[in-house]
Amino acid sequence: MRNIILDTDPGVDDFFCLAFAARFMHAWKLLGVTTIGGNHYTSVTTQNALNALHLFGRGDVPVIPGATQFLMRPFGEPVAAFHGANGLGNVELARSPRKDEKLPAWEWMRQTLLAQE
Repeated sequence: MRNIILDTDPGVDDFFCLAFAARFMHAWKLLGVTTIGGNHYTSVTTQNALNALHLFGRGDVPVIPGATQFLMRPFGEPVAAFHGANGLGNVELARSPRKDEKLPAWEWMRQTLLAQE
């Protein structure tokens, strides 16, 4: 079994990646999901990841928000024309009761990777 960390910007396309990672537990161990802006703002993609994992019954997987802008400039406006106002094609998922982790994504990844055998 392989350990994986997904670094993603959960919109319509990455929702399916989360679905596979969450449900095929016999193939890999999902250590966590780090999020970034892209299809929407980082705060929205982080909530989308939490909601998707909640839908798939994977409340054990931590979700860690990443950067809220590029190194030298802000992210552009969300691509609502393709991903809807909520980043998920306007499909409303039940809101996860969980909150994201408070460590920065880079620090969470560093600690998690160092803890692996």
